[in-house]
Amino acid sequence: MAHRGRDAKDVRDMEVRIVTYLALTHRTPYATRRLETWALNAHEIEEADRVVRHVRDYLRPGSDESSQSRAFEFTATTAETCLKHFDSILASHASAATLPTDVQEELEQAVSTLNHIADQVYFASGAYNGKRDGQPVVVNDEIKRFAERAVPVLVTCSGTRAAPIVHHAAETLIYLAPLDERRALLALSKAITKGGEYASDSISSNVVVPHLKRLLAEHRHLVLFDPQGVVAFRQLLAAFAAAGSEPALELAFTFAEVFR
Repeated sequence: MAHRGRDAKDVRDMEVRIVTYLALTHRTPYATRRLETWALNAHEIEEADRVVRHVRDYLRPGSDESSQSRAFEFTATTAETCLKHFDSILASHASAATLPTDVQEELEQAVSTLNHIADQVYFASGAYNGKRDGQPVVVNDEIKRFAERAVPVLVTCSGTRAAPIVHHAAETLIYLAPLDERRALLALSKAITKGGEYASDSISSNVVVPHLKRLLAEHRHLVLFDPQGVVAFRQLLAAFAAAGSEPALELAFTFAEVFR
């Protein structure tokens, strides 16, 4: 029985791959409708999550522009569907700890799909390779187009405040920051919130605080005089300082004028 179950799963996965290919590469009507339906019902069915696992190559900078656009449309809609359902569940219950089993499973499915989306965008961006090789992003039209589409998706995925999702979003946003420092800073401030579990994670301050130090050193106007930039910087620094991050506390004291 287990063997038959695996076979059925493999067949279903192949079907999803074929539909994904036809929709994103050739935009055939049937496949396109299927993807749209899956994205709009991502909180109820598993197909959207299966598609997400196969979209990385379509998302990558340098991929066919039309296919990339459709892939991002799918991931954006799927992310919005999952986050909306996530928020709806939490708004309807006093505490996540008291959720019925079936509702808890729906919540976990939404978070899992959002995590997979952030994961795929992270690896598609080149952030992983850049971190491994110590190489900054190479600025060109392809990565600029990628960033324009990726940043809003990452912010949506971070709406659950789940640390693994926010971590990949933060790493990707910081990697893409040289393309538009202001956009990246504002997106980070939306993804990382005071009291969220990510700011309390031991790894997170080692990722974000050095970026904040770089902004203060290289883009002081953005974090000291741009109205939205000042607010975003304050929120980020306050989030990590409140969580007890020593580098953040040191930065807050060193650059106390930011809070005046």
